[in-house]
Amino acid sequence: MIKKIYIYGVLILGLLCAGVQAQGTNLYQMSFVPQQNNLNPAFHAPYDYYFGFPGMSGLYVQANNDAFAWNNLIERGVDDSLRLNVSKMVGRLHSQNIFGVNVEEEILRVGFKKGDNYFQVGFTSKVDANIVLTKQLMSFLLMGPGQYLGENYFKNNAIDIQTYAYLYTGWSRRVSEMVTVGARVKLISGMFSVSTKQLNLTWNVVNFGMEDPALSPYTYELRAEGEIRTNMMGQDLKWGGVDLSGLGRNWGFGVDMGVVVDFAPNWRFSGALTDLGAIFWKGENASVYRSRGGSVNYAFQGLDELNLFGEGIRFDSLIRRSLSRIVDTLKFERDTNINGYTTRLPSALTLGFDYTLFENHRFGLVFNGRLIRNYLAAEAALSYTYTPSKNFAVSVSNTFGNSGPFNLGFAIAGNLGPAQLHFGLDRINSFNVAKMRTAVLTFGINFVIGKHEILPSKIAYIKAEKAAEQNMTY
Repeated sequence: MIKKIYIYGVLILGLLCAGVQAQGTNLYQMSFVPQQNNLNPAFHAPYDYYFGFPGMSGLYVQANNDAFAWNNLIERGVDDSLRLNVSKMVGRLHSQNIFGVNVEEEILRVGFKKGDNYFQVGFTSKVDANIVLTKQLMSFLLMGPGQYLGENYFKNNAIDIQTYAYLYTGWSRRVSEMVTVGARVKLISGMFSVSTKQLNLTWNVVNFGMEDPALSPYTYELRAEGEIRTNMMGQDLKWGGVDLSGLGRNWGFGVDMGVVVDFAPNWRFSGALTDLGAIFWKGENASVYRSRGGSVNYAFQGLDELNLFGEGIRFDSLIRRSLSRIVDTLKFERDTNINGYTTRLPSALTLGFDYTLFENHRFGLVFNGRLIRNYLAAEAALSYTYTPSKNFAVSVSNTFGNSGPFNLGFAIAGNLGPAQLHFGLDRINSFNVAKMRTAVLTFGINFVIGKHEILPSKIAYIKAEKAAEQNMTY
């Protein structure tokens, strides 16, 4: 059944994710890179005109896993075979664990300045896949329910996967010498969706005390409450591996808002709310599966430290074997009275402070929180950006989050005539791929035209100097 395929793919993807993210914070302090505006619409590139190289102006890839790395999953046995280390995996889990993949590609981007106003228009495709699993549920999936005797409730697990494209228009304006505001409006066309709503599991021991020796001691009574919502369209038209056949079928909207305040000479505050919006999935492809209620018998003993390759067993088949027993007994049925549903975009709040020393040394602090269903993915980053000229900058950073205290970042951007290239790696918590849990890649090519203007922070600094010279209060 299609719902089984969805669940298998989503959970296997989450368990295998070891890290690649999107729009990393290492571009946050690079004022002459247009893609800085993606994090806060009040930021604007200091050019009269710019446009992105079609399909390559901005690529953002992120994969995050705040629980474990590959070497926490797999260990080498004494016979040189690779084995799944279940106990070590469970020991690395948090109370809630997020596994995610985010890919964003700018197909078209154009910006220009008119007076004190800056405008941008563009078209972007995006894949945003996130899974939130509690330690209790993952422990059950991996080890079986032996440690959870009696009645148990498993809540706050969620699947939220959306693929969509959006056309946007943005605007920013300096309303005073100290304050710049900005906004962006997105017209969204949804293409693919899998999500859960109020999906809770309850199970109880049926054979407690071994009253019936014929039954396994791990036979349980299982009950599911909630729904699974899916939208999968045809495969007639694809571009770059993304199905575009459903453009225009599932409309949605998104709004971003931002502000930048130069509150003291060389000091700057910035704040943004992004992805405030929703997608309305409709039509014959929009399906809602509801649990039928009631209890069913369910037998499961968990995974063990199995030999992955010596026995010819693939890791995904181990997960599929466990999940099939659950899906087969949950008894979800499609609600034929519903022909649509609504999903919210995972909204984010970004706050930044930075200080510029000697005009070309910028020190920054950025807080970021993203709300994914009932899970708040929060992090903070410290950065240093060196801009020796108006056409070149390099940045180093470290991000503190659930994946650990050390997640290094590096970015570089430069102009060669009208051509601009930017590249960055972010949230690298290990240079050993087997130990990585997160990583972010950013890359893009722009073409820029026009005079490089004086930045607001520099204007504030000049104004302060003039005020001091005139013995005025500033």
